[in-house]
Amino acid sequence: MPDRLTIERRHPPGSCKTCGHPPGDHYDGRGHCDAAGGCECVAFVQEGAAVEKKPAKPKKPRAPKEAGEAPMNGWTGVDLDGVLAYWDEAHFPDIGPPIAPMVERVQGWLAEGKDVRIFTARVARTADETYEPYHLNAEEFRRDQEHRIQAWCQQHLGRVLPVTAIKDFQMVELWDDRCVQMETNTGRPMVEVLAGLTLEVLREPTTP
Repeated sequence: MPDRLTIERRHPPGSCKTCGHPPGDHYDGRGHCDAAGGCECVAFVQEGAAVEKKPAKPKKPRAPKEAGEAPMNGWTGVDLDGVLAYWDEAHFPDIGPPIAPMVERVQGWLAEGKDVRIFTARVARTADETYEPYHLNAEEFRRDQEHRIQAWCQQHLGRVLPVTAIKDFQMVELWDDRCVQMETNTGRPMVEVLAGLTLEVLREPTTP
């Protein structure tokens, strides 16, 4: 086989998106334009023999995840008060004792390498200077609560978890006692959807 394979090729209909040449410019087997001056445009289609292929470049192996790096599938938010820890307004701003089933669930996620974050209004930033009705400086309160939550996590989960009050596009789940789960793009709460499915099953005739 010759070192330089010459194959006639032409641009697709319309000007080339790479170099702007009009239809009719010819190219050799390496994708170089035969027009005056030449170019290295490769946006053409073959009109003759087989295309000369270049060997594929080996893929670079992906480096192992660093400790604490978020997995590719996003993060799971877990509410603190009433979900992970018992809520008792009488003892606020202290954090209640752990709720064992949820603590075990979170520890299982962490053991699987999942990214779990505490999602709580305790660290929400507010435009108010004081945190009502407790008459506390809002920023001082937020910092105090963040330290309390980190210490609680270390004691009951064995590690400090990220703490946030902000939802972002990487959040894939939220475990919360105030959420109402909705069916996507319908405006229907899932409790209504599931109730409808239950009724359909009950109405189905049973075989003798």
